[in-house]
Amino acid sequence: MTEDRTAYLENRLLIGDRWVEKSRGGVLEQINPATGKVNKPFAVASVDEVDEAVAAARAAFVEWRRWAPDARREVLLRVADLLVANGKEIGTVSSLEGGAPFSDLGAYYPAMWFRYYAGWADKITGESINPYPFTGIDFTVPEPVGVVGLFVASN
Repeated sequence: MTEDRTAYLENRLLIGDRWVEKSRGGVLEQINPATGKVNKPFAVASVDEVDEAVAAARAAFVEWRRWAPDARREVLLRVADLLVANGKEIGTVSSLEGGAPFSDLGAYYPAMWFRYYAGWADKITGESINPYPFTGIDFTVPEPVGVVGLFVASN
């Protein structure tokens, strides 16, 4: 019997540390481009829910900035481990969204990037720049960007 891979699709939103079971933005149906079949509907965030998610991320960022670099590194490594441990689910969702063949490697590359940046967590420093022939000194200080919103194309 073929496994119902659409069971991995969620019809809810995660905002901060809470699940929203019924989004105010409604739901949309998504068609699997490989099969032409409609996947389970998925939740769409309303403008207010997006604002709530951004506010939750900004609040978390304030705390994240206070963490020591080694603590940040450990969290990023843990995320990488969780990505690999849940590779089947992540690969399934990626396959259903994009119509690509299923692969449990769907989590491999994101995990690799989390591990890469975890290695930088305690190695980021500023630079001193001698503005010769001028007097004085310039310097750079790396600052986290904070919350960003991205649309990422899969192709």
